[in-house]
Amino acid sequence: MNVAIKVKDDGGQLRAEAAVNSGKVFESLGMFAEALEQMEYCYELTDENEIWFVRDNSEVTVHHDACVHLHRVYTKLAISALDDGNPEESVNYYLKAYNAAREGTVQS
Repeated sequence: MNVAIKVKDDGGQLRAEAAVNSGKVFESLGMFAEALEQMEYCYELTDENEIWFVRDNSEVTVHHDACVHLHRVYTKLAISALDDGNPEESVNYYLKAYNAAREGTVQS
């Protein structure tokens, strides 16, 4: 992540990709709040830069990728909230997951 912060001339794409990778690590460790923070940061960086493409797939934008990851993390948080007896929080996360999925299906 520190290297990504130092690269400034790519407009933030490397920072966005680093955030996704950090988020995936947190998610794999079951640290969903931390994963969400990283995925939301990636989303913020890509929201205004929808022309960035995932480096290993020139047909998928980094923004689309961020939406897919957000959808997955929001869904896991919704399930966790429901398991913890918080149905209102669960519904809020499910709505966020739905919105992320819907936005992710719209490719420029």
